[in-house]
Amino acid sequence: MNDLIKQICIQVIESSYPTKIMSGSIEKIDLTLKKDKVVLKVSDKMLLTNKDLVFMPDLQSYKEGDEVVLLRQSGGQMYYVIGKGEVIADDTL
Repeated sequence: MNDLIKQICIQVIESSYPTKIMSGSIEKIDLTLKKDKVVLKVSDKMLLTNKDLVFMPDLQSYKEGDEVVLLRQSGGQMYYVIGKGEVIADDTL
């Protein structure tokens, strides 16, 4: 019962925010011929590409293997890469 209440609380809190902080790693980056190609791995089942991503700062400052912090727009259609680093999860709710 407590786990069910905890899960409901988490869902309510997450649904009230328009963004979610996530982390990922840059799997592939190719900046040649003005055809920037990036593959960002968020999880084993989730890979993002250029059409899903907005980089801040400029894409030139990233390289393969970099851990990055991103914000997911509500609905998950667009992800903003806001810098290098990783998110430390806090599951103490």
